[in-house]
Amino acid sequence: MLGFFRRHQKSFMLIFLVPGLLAMGITGAILSVAQNRGDLVAGTVFGEPIYRQEFDRHRRLYKITNPRAEDEEAWRFLAFVKAAERAGIEVSDAEIREGIHSDMQWSMARYRAMKRLEQEGISGDDPRLQRLWQQYFFEELGKGGQDKGALDVAEYKKYLREQYGIDHRSYEEQQRRELLVQRFLQVLRDLATVDAAEVREAYVEKHHLRVAEYVSVPAARYVPDLKAKPGDPGYVSDEQVKAYYERRELDFDEPRRVDLDYVAIDFAGAEDGLEHPGEKVLRAYNARRGIAPVASYSEFEDKILEAWYADRARVRAMDVMERLEDAARAAHAAKPDEPVDLAALAARVRKETGLDALVAGRTGWVTAAELAAGERALLHGRAVEDWFEHCEPGKLSAVLGNRDGLVLLQARGVKHARTPKFEDIRDRVREAYARGIEQELRAFYEERKSQKYRTETTYHLELAVYEDADFGGDHAKAVAAAKDTLDAVRELVRGRKGAFKDGEKFDFYLLGTDPEIKKAMRVVDDEALKELDKEALAKHPRLGPAADIVPTARPYALHEVEFDGGVGIWRLVRKNPPKTLPFEEVRERVAEDLRLQRGLERAEEAIDELIAALKGKEGEELDAFLAARGLERKRTEPFSRDAHSLEGIAEASQFVAQCFAAEVGGDFERWVPDAENARLLLLRVVERRDPPEEGFAKAYPELRKELLAKVRGEFAQEEIRRVVLEAKGISPEHLRYARELRDGPGGEFRLKIRQIFLPPDRELIGGWLDAAAKKLVDQALAELRAGKPWAEVVLRYSEHAASRRREGELPPSSKENLAESFGAAFAEEAYALGEGDEPHVIKSTLGYHIVKAAGERRGRRIFRHILISTDAKRRKLPEEIRKQAEESSRKRLEAALAALESGRSFASVAEEYGDSEDPLAVGEPFEMDYVTAFERAALAQPLEWELASDDPRANDPAWVPEVVEVQQAGNVTYHLFACARLPADRVAPWDPPARRDRRVFHIASKSKALVEEARAEMKDFVASAEEDGGRPGWEATLKKFQELASDYSETPDASKGGAVGEVRLEDGVRAYGDAFYQAVCVQADGRPVAPGYRTGVFRSEEGYHLVEVVEVKRADAGDRERTQQVTELLLNGTGWQ
Repeated sequence: MLGFFRRHQKSFMLIFLVPGLLAMGITGAILSVAQNRGDLVAGTVFGEPIYRQEFDRHRRLYKITNPRAEDEEAWRFLAFVKAAERAGIEVSDAEIREGIHSDMQWSMARYRAMKRLEQEGISGDDPRLQRLWQQYFFEELGKGGQDKGALDVAEYKKYLREQYGIDHRSYEEQQRRELLVQRFLQVLRDLATVDAAEVREAYVEKHHLRVAEYVSVPAARYVPDLKAKPGDPGYVSDEQVKAYYERRELDFDEPRRVDLDYVAIDFAGAEDGLEHPGEKVLRAYNARRGIAPVASYSEFEDKILEAWYADRARVRAMDVMERLEDAARAAHAAKPDEPVDLAALAARVRKETGLDALVAGRTGWVTAAELAAGERALLHGRAVEDWFEHCEPGKLSAVLGNRDGLVLLQARGVKHARTPKFEDIRDRVREAYARGIEQELRAFYEERKSQKYRTETTYHLELAVYEDADFGGDHAKAVAAAKDTLDAVRELVRGRKGAFKDGEKFDFYLLGTDPEIKKAMRVVDDEALKELDKEALAKHPRLGPAADIVPTARPYALHEVEFDGGVGIWRLVRKNPPKTLPFEEVRERVAEDLRLQRGLERAEEAIDELIAALKGKEGEELDAFLAARGLERKRTEPFSRDAHSLEGIAEASQFVAQCFAAEVGGDFERWVPDAENARLLLLRVVERRDPPEEGFAKAYPELRKELLAKVRGEFAQEEIRRVVLEAKGISPEHLRYARELRDGPGGEFRLKIRQIFLPPDRELIGGWLDAAAKKLVDQALAELRAGKPWAEVVLRYSEHAASRRREGELPPSSKENLAESFGAAFAEEAYALGEGDEPHVIKSTLGYHIVKAAGERRGRRIFRHILISTDAKRRKLPEEIRKQAEESSRKRLEAALAALESGRSFASVAEEYGDSEDPLAVGEPFEMDYVTAFERAALAQPLEWELASDDPRANDPAWVPEVVEVQQAGNVTYHLFACARLPADRVAPWDPPARRDRRVFHIASKSKALVEEARAEMKDFVASAEEDGGRPGWEATLKKFQELASDYSETPDASKGGAVGEVRLEDGVRAYGDAFYQAVCVQADGRPVAPGYRTGVFRSEEGYHLVEVVEVKRADAGDRERTQQVTELLLNGTGWQ
């Protein structure tokens, strides 16, 4: 009864007051205004009603400076204006004038520049536009600068009318508001303070040192060893081998092989026996071909004769090959089931023509890459390769040509390209996993060649020496002789301006020095001096002392070097830049590096097991455990937060960052890779050393300044949230309630999990879909071969809507275009087709295509195709197959669970059993929000009460969602939900509405009857609107729902129409649905999840899961960061009504 009175109290007041008001002479028009005034209120700010007309004007002015702003931004700006006014902040007219002049100086310059362009008739198509626009703009800006105090009032008003459609008073009012808000926000920032204790805490945190212990885990320990036993680090399991095969399946493809007979003739050989044609014939030939000017025949006679021989040889070769082809086709027609003896036919034609250049042979089984090897050099060219790729057993080719000759081919047999099954090549894959295969080695080399497989800079030097022994062991005489020579050389260089250039002999004997000295000097003639690297320089017996000087020496400058037993004169000729070593030269290094890389990857996979085994071990027990595995722990020297180098640690920056992220005194739980030294470093922090007290006073001023700058920003943001909460009328109780709905019973709000996931068996479903599609492909091909027109077959079979009505023609496409639409494999195969080739079947990401090349346009290829889709809905996948696929995946995950229970690591089991096509399915940890029972219930609701067309509830014109029971934190409550779309819906349109992010409103109570009463009233509202002409729109529906929430709901959010705020999900887990969130966030016995909790095998909307919780993030009621997160969600999802 009380609820009924609350809902209709305005009507009761009018009933009681109308007689008295009429007696006082108040008209019905005024009564109407009084009754409907509430409908004119757009919202409230700090409890003050803002009427729609007022807000519309405010929004229009706000968008002058913020043209892309949403309504929410305009409301918040208005709230800041009101808050500034309440705080007594003022802005003077002088400040407004100064701000307007500053802004208008640029705006008016742009305006005048555009007017000048319009007057001169210069539009967007004019090539002068950009140049003149810049010129006029800066000219007008300069005029404004010359007369800074002046502003043409008439022009200013005209500009505002034309640009914004407002008068100058409105514009100036908005400028006042902008300045007011700026000042208010600055005041908020200035309110922040820090005390000495906070500065000291920041000082200690910034300057303290840490000491770490680390265990070096070498990759070599985990390198695959095919002789290792189970339990050894290098042991290679069947699961690892199979996972490797699945990752590199294409590397094990066996290419197409053909066994060929061939007859070939090269053009050069066909010239044998041709007689000189004579001058008359050559002159006529030249006149016809235009090889050389007629008057210059004698000068070019040899060239003309060469061309004539080449042409005659080609004609001769073609005549012979056509004769051979005719004979071969006749033999094939006579005995179509037997191969033609091309060698015998070639021998006969060779005897008849006397052409020894005609050769015949058989290739045996060869790939396309092996076709032109050795004596088969003529078997090359595009025509030969195309025929090779499409030939069939027993078929003869036409005569095929290339730049060197002509060939005739016969396919004895064909082995089609295939990917062998893992079971057939298990041992080969195992060997490849341990050693690497050619494709993998080359790919590894290509990725690293520019850093890892390059030579150093080397130096080309020249050297002359004086040995002490040649001067009777007198080193001083040797030095003096070298000095005399050096002086003489320098004098010569000055006279000849660079006598010694690259390539000249370094010959000091040409110099006019003492004969005895010349006799003693020796020029070192050593090829090694042309390519010395730093290491070789340092070890050189004579140049070693100059090793540090050589890299910076000027080319051709002369230098002296003393060495043990003599003295030398040297010069740098050139620096040889680094060069990449060819793969063949470093193949063994690449293979060893790849093995170490594989060991490093395996070490990363095994590191979790080592971390678990080390947990809780200390002292002698820890050392003994490590020693048994060939490991030891080492301790670093104390290091600071900004340390960039540590002794013995290559990746020092990463190591330091991990140490400062770890807890002091914790276990070995973190690690960093050290690829340079092929190892992992497992670390823990064992000691923290605070900085000395005397440094604090010196650092205090600067540190306080830094801290204050940081705190001011954070404080201002927190105050802004507080202001907006108050402005919207969201009470502290409302905010606390929002947190209760969003956090788990122990404050859980974020989870880190890892999972093993399998969709329904891809191979089983894919096999059935492939078979169904291929059946239709075969039917379409049969009709084409029977002579049915291509266009007719396209209309009957093609399932590609975009091209079906155009005879299957695709737009002119580059290879990249095709790859984007249908996948890279489709693009490669399609581009290999030649115009006129038979239609070819190619598989793509969409299904199977019958493709033929149809020409070229503007450098892009045109293809026609018939698509037979492998989509499950289009092929009508039988329910029986679907169930078999689901059961297969379920059993496989049950096997994974058994493997975990037997003691195997989660990482290894996930790699073996998880879906390799899904990065979240193979045990990699990832984070997700903790999803409460309330959030799950809200996410399951239809968005904006929209139902699918095939939903039977859609036939009920007065349909309203059912009341939902929610059990959370030991309490049972009942809820009626209304969920609205976000302003920018970021989920793809094909995702079901029930999983989209949303703004949530609800009517809630512990009394189900009360919520059902609200629902009944909501149904009446919808039904009455339906009778008046149709179901109400969502805006009207939500408005009514919020009115009922204010009347019925027994929760702190009732005053805001039941607004709970935004509810969001991560995209990665969105598709899994409610069953996933419930299984992951709540244990089977109803208790909250904890680290180490593992679900059983369960089914979601996408497939089967096995999930392990790695980490649970919790926050207590006073946690500021979590409160800020919930505040943002609440503010973004709550209106101003």
